[in-house]
Amino acid sequence: TVLFNVAFDPYQALMPDITPPVQRGRVMASWTLIGVVGQASILMIPMDLTVKFYVVALVMLVTTLLTCKFVREPVLPPHSDGKVHRSFKQEFAIANRGLRALEQARRGLMVYGLYGIGVGAIMPFLTLFVKHITKCTDGQAQQMFMILMISTAVAVLPFGWIADKIGSRRVLIIGIVLIATASILGIFVVTLSQIALVMALAGIGNAAQSAAAYPLMTQLIPRDEVGLYTGLQTVALSIAQPITVVVVGQMMNSGNFRSIFIVCAFSMFIGLAVLLSINMNVAAEEVKARQLELDGASA
Repeated sequence: TVLFNVAFDPYQALMPDITPPVQRGRVMASWTLIGVVGQASILMIPMDLTVKFYVVALVMLVTTLLTCKFVREPVLPPHSDGKVHRSFKQEFAIANRGLRALEQARRGLMVYGLYGIGVGAIMPFLTLFVKHITKCTDGQAQQMFMILMISTAVAVLPFGWIADKIGSRRVLIIGIVLIATASILGIFVVTLSQIALVMALAGIGNAAQSAAAYPLMTQLIPRDEVGLYTGLQTVALSIAQPITVVVVGQMMNSGNFRSIFIVCAFSMFIGLAVLLSINMNVAAEEVKARQLELDGASA
């Protein structure tokens, strides 16, 4: 997972460089759809697990090499000629100034971390919860996860189009509200059909989040710090999810299986409150001032 994040963050940070702002919702939606289809396919293919690892490794290698070969980054501005060399301490000081100046971006990172807490509460324990509540088979429990993925795949492209039309922040609000609603309903489910409906609703919310979250972050930061804040998003997720897994796991060991939905709903409502506090006009001014500062430091 660590090595994957090392490779994936620069790949994700490349997206704003090669995608116009008015198309980022649709691009992220397409990206998510391909990922969901890939995950579902590799899970459903009747193949030995060891062979699946080789297949995934081969596909990742080929697609990464094709990306490096054929995707062209934009030409850097004249002052970015690579002659400015700074120590780690200097780079850290510059990044720290940016974190203090970009208040809306800090709130965006907080929203991402809270979303990670909610996802971390449910995803590792979903099949255990389904089996405990309904006494179903392993196969039936795994089908609930497939419903989540299918609903995400069906809804993500429309939400990408909507995000480009009405704004990423509004679509992200819709996504978090849907996931919070699904989490509240999950506290009361008792049958497989009820769980299926909750998973379908959560999948739609996840589709909205997938199409809007990263495009929103690119609006809260200057172009020269996309890589930094992409990494900070991963850090927020990497810290939030393991802690959540341990805490929720202990709650489930004590018999509170519905805690996965309680924790998710709580984190989503807090995330929604933080998201609603983000002011896009203020963010634009912060980004403009920060970019001028970076241009001056690099000149």
